[in-house]
Amino acid sequence: MPTAEEIRRSMADIGQYPLYSSAVVAVAQAVDIRLFSFKLGDALPGAGAGVIATELETNLEIAGQIGTGAMRVESIGLSWWGYSPAAITGVGAYYPTLADVERFDAHCMARFEVNGKVFQHGRFTMYPAGHGIYGYSVMNNAEVLSNGVPTFQARVVLRDPIILNSTDTFVLILRFPRGAITAALGGPMIVTGWLFGPRARAIV
Repeated sequence: MPTAEEIRRSMADIGQYPLYSSAVVAVAQAVDIRLFSFKLGDALPGAGAGVIATELETNLEIAGQIGTGAMRVESIGLSWWGYSPAAITGVGAYYPTLADVERFDAHCMARFEVNGKVFQHGRFTMYPAGHGIYGYSVMNNAEVLSNGVPTFQARVVLRDPIILNSTDTFVLILRFPRGAITAALGGPMIVTGWLFGPRARAIV
């Protein structure tokens, strides 16, 4: 006869279901960007007027929460889009260059909080996503862009995983301690935060 735990597990969908959240970075960004603080259908941070978050930008159904079940966060990643569409930025399309990424990294640090407590913090490039931009920039074939690609193993695995329950509130804050990005970016960038690890989702 199955135990109560075996029955409980049989009623959940358990697998690798990453969470992601994106936002637009202005050319001289200075204000904090709060990834995972909004859900599908909400206004997309930094985007043009009337632009809402779709499944291209996030898969959160509840702002700042995983919804039902639980998640064991084993890795936190950050990546940037290779192209910023005008329909999202509201100020024109742009292809980020190596110089843009370097300027952004020199000014930005990321901080992951759960229920107001800081669990991880550090510069942007301390959070390789293991996927994202890789290869020669279309702006200059002498430039190479990478954030841990092409190997997924390039992501940083947390020694002590972070457990998220359905009632926990979390946010990944991109901060600019020295103020606005100097020698401003050539155009707006779109940045995505990732949470990797097994997640249990109720199916009944």
